Amino acid sequence: MNRRTLLARTAALAAVGVAGCTTDGTTDDTGNGGDNSTGNGGTDDTDDETTDDGSTDDGSDGETTELVDQTFERTGDCEHAGSATVTRDGQTAVVEGCIRGRNGCAVAVLDDVQYDAAEDRLAVVVATEIDQDDDEVCSQALVSRGYRVRAEFDGGTPGTVDVVHDGVDGRTTVTTSNTTQ
Repeated sequence: MNRRTLLARTAALAAVGVAGCTTDGTTDDTGNGGDNSTGNGGTDDTDDETTDDGSTDDGSDGETTELVDQTFERTGDCEHAGSATVTRDGQTAVVEGCIRGRNGCAVAVLDDVQYDAAEDRLAVVVATEIDQDDDEVCSQALVSRGYRVRAEFDGGTPGTVDVVHDGVDGRTTVTTSNTTQ
């Protein structure tokens, strides 16, 4: 079993495991705890279904969304540490950001990329690590390091993208980008 399939199935099982645990016990005529939304950003009466590969099938046109590839690139020094932007183009979501490192040897690294098909949500976690040779001396000043994450999808881009920085400033969600479907 490949890693993507395992992650998608684990996310789907986790969502099923906590279903019903977050409501106040009341339900409306849709049976979903007083929330008329279907989980895909709309308020229609179609039910989302999770396919065997963990992607979401909203029943509208048979198309599913699946994360198929991601790339990470360091873009050098930047000016606005603790910031990120998300752009979408066709089947691609691009995150460009700036994270603070603890010294001159700090570099941005991709810590995690996960797509939760049940929530149609992409989570991108960027961290810093020290890249220092044995005889290298690092400046002791905080630095700002730029990065670009490119996530390729099959079936469209996710409705929500969360960008988290895990660096010298702690673990913080720096942006959440939502689209209207």
